[in-house]
Amino acid sequence: MPNGSTDFELVDRIYECGFNPEIWPQVLRDTSKKSNFIGASLFVTNPDITAWTSSRNSHPVAERFVNEGWYWRGKIMSRIHGSRHQGFLRDLDLCSEAELEEEPIYRDNWRKMGLWWGAATAFSLPTGEALSIALSRTVDQGPADAECIQRLDVLRPHFARAAVMAARLHLERAKAASQTLAALGLAAMVLDDGGKVLAANSLIENLVDYVCWRAGDRVTLQDRRADDTLVEALNRIARNDHGGVRSFPVRGATTDTPM
Repeated sequence: MPNGSTDFELVDRIYECGFNPEIWPQVLRDTSKKSNFIGASLFVTNPDITAWTSSRNSHPVAERFVNEGWYWRGKIMSRIHGSRHQGFLRDLDLCSEAELEEEPIYRDNWRKMGLWWGAATAFSLPTGEALSIALSRTVDQGPADAECIQRLDVLRPHFARAAVMAARLHLERAKAASQTLAALGLAAMVLDDGGKVLAANSLIENLVDYVCWRAGDRVTLQDRRADDTLVEALNRIARNDHGGVRSFPVRGATTDTPM
């Protein structure tokens, strides 16, 4: 792909991810290859949970990154999210080489797995979550040059629009589900993996003697035993969610074709 030009086939498949999240791994693989990286991962984060997917060859790296809690260790991911830069940034744009030597993600994780340099971007979603895309390179490849970053920057607006589209679809499905149950005379709400209320119908909103609405789109049940059961169910989902029908990447997604 010439410098600064658009790969329209890849762009089409990025938008397809908004409807079919199962193809994210292959799209991330192709994105990394076309920009001279060896792998890519995508993360959706909120204070309670991190969902992820990756190109097939990056799956062990991304899985460890999330399961062992590396995402927010050190400075680099906070700086990526805090930069609000409308493009991709190299690690060297965010940290000096001396800082990278002490950065936990690099020192204790990536470099033990043969990875040395990276680039990433991050943006907010209408669900209140944040999405980030991180790409990696080996020590022999060296830091990404301006042409590699420019190729990624051409694709970034399409990733952002596809993610927003997926988020809106996710919310619309939640609303549709709650309203369908209302039509059947059933009080219902739809929660995300972290227990945040995505949608609630009028029947459950009127159950003030049973449901307590909290700040930040949270809810508790007035009955202590029932609330404990709800909390345990949400915790079990968070621990064991290995995929399902949803519009965002899910941890453990490995539908990529061989590299």
